[in-house]
Amino acid sequence: AVAKADIIPAQFRNNTANVFVAMDMANRLGTGVMEVMQNTFVVHGTPGFSAKYVIGMCNQRGPFKGPIHYDYTADKANPSVTAWAIVRETEQRVEFTVDLAMAKAEGWTKNPKYKTMPQAMLSYRSGVLLVRLYAPETMLGLQTAEELQDVAASQQRSAVDMEFVVRDAEAPAIEAPVDPDNAPAD
Repeated sequence: AVAKADIIPAQFRNNTANVFVAMDMANRLGTGVMEVMQNTFVVHGTPGFSAKYVIGMCNQRGPFKGPIHYDYTADKANPSVTAWAIVRETEQRVEFTVDLAMAKAEGWTKNPKYKTMPQAMLSYRSGVLLVRLYAPETMLGLQTAEELQDVAASQQRSAVDMEFVVRDAEAPAIEAPVDPDNAPAD
């Protein structure tokens, strides 16, 4: 019945197998099926949650006292965002910082939103990485849609790099020119 609804995301519509997976995920998370479906994205056949959903789930039921907090730097050359929280059981402050240099090095800035709203994008990344390190159970082992896109882009780059290596290895050997003064005698 859920698969026939026209108000559910396209990857679930008329696809009972995907709806079943969403129902299983919702059951494991203790949340609603519609909530899971609205926040699940499929990137190259792999499901992932949106970054804001991961952060929201952690804020709602994670191991932290209160929500995840963010500190921003105003460095125009290399702005950064530190996501931090207090672990409920130990009272320890935990944090993860993401800056624009890291975003560029990781290839994340190919997303045009890094130009129009860099603070928000750095916030999502730092928040998700904080959760991944200190509350991975929140994500049920899933990656975010952004992480899946990064992996796909990385694999494409690796495939291109590998093609050059294979082509170089298959290239015919080029003989060095013979110096007439040092040519071997026949």
